[in-house]
Amino acid sequence: MPKFYFSPSQKDGEKVVFFGEEFHHIIHVHRFRVGDRIESMDGEGNSYKLELCKILTNSVEAKIIRACQQTCESKLDIRLFQAIPKKRGMDLVIQKGTELGINTVIPLITTYMVGNRDPVALLKYRQRWQTIAKEAAKQCGRSVIPQVGTPLDVFAIEPFQDKECLQFALHEKSMIPFSAMIKKTHNAKTIRFAVGPEGGFDTKEIDHLSRSGFSITNFGKRILRTETVGLVVTAVLQYIYGDLGE
Repeated sequence: MPKFYFSPSQKDGEKVVFFGEEFHHIIHVHRFRVGDRIESMDGEGNSYKLELCKILTNSVEAKIIRACQQTCESKLDIRLFQAIPKKRGMDLVIQKGTELGINTVIPLITTYMVGNRDPVALLKYRQRWQTIAKEAAKQCGRSVIPQVGTPLDVFAIEPFQDKECLQFALHEKSMIPFSAMIKKTHNAKTIRFAVGPEGGFDTKEIDHLSRSGFSITNFGKRILRTETVGLVVTAVLQYIYGDLGE
């Protein structure tokens, strides 16, 4: 059954109002009618069974029948700092990262970044990326919509103090293998990791990340594309610390 999202502001007691794109999908695409029941989520981890009770010109009202227990969210909080790839590479990272359980993606502006640096263009890209995250979350049945942050200069990354947080940046010249770093970490609940652009992070960027608490590690002998490595690492992390394979 298709799932539909609403923001908490659209919920008033036991009533939920859908409009815009979700209204279009409910009424015109799936052709639900008054009395039909649908599954819905608020994007913050709560799921509901709803019954449609009133269809208006540009909106549809539904009443909550019951709250549903949602179990598809990972216990692992993954936050990816991804250097913006060229062309539509970020679209792939957002879509597949959502399916793999990433909670936050922060697009990074770096020295060797090939993509568009124009601030106005980046804000438009962010809106599209957030839409991609929402659609991917619907497709894979997640109850939380990952957040795409405002594009951030790599030097604006600040230290994050949390003993249960694993932080690392991938760099092909690091002498510390990813596997060795992982073996030293037994109980990570939050993971922040940074992936560089096609040309990698430069020396100053690596120094800044290191000072900000990121371990610098390499992921093996083969050089993966920037839009590939974050997804592969996420899958490995979900298998070790999260819910992949459970």
